[in-house]
Amino acid sequence: MVAKLKLSEDVEIEEKEEYISRELGAVLVNYQTTKFYETNDTGTFIIKLIQGSKTTDEIVEAICAEYEVDEATAQEDFDEFIGKLQQYELIEG
Repeated sequence: MVAKLKLSEDVEIEEKEEYISRELGAVLVNYQTTKFYETNDTGTFIIKLIQGSKTTDEIVEAICAEYEVDEATAQEDFDEFIGKLQQYELIEG
């Protein structure tokens, strides 16, 4: 499936460098709901690719290369993450 995704208009990303957390990642803020969501390094990697207007296939391919996983694993992880972004209305598409 070749589709492009994008963050919802009311959502911004703020990268963090170990505020109080033990991991690197980012915080997604939905100003419409006033809620924020924290991602780990992998989630941040995916978000950056979405912001770069990559297709879903290109993102899965990039996950395979970056994390040295097979395509099925990358697709499963990507689908799960995108499902969460959609559940929390952080993404369009």
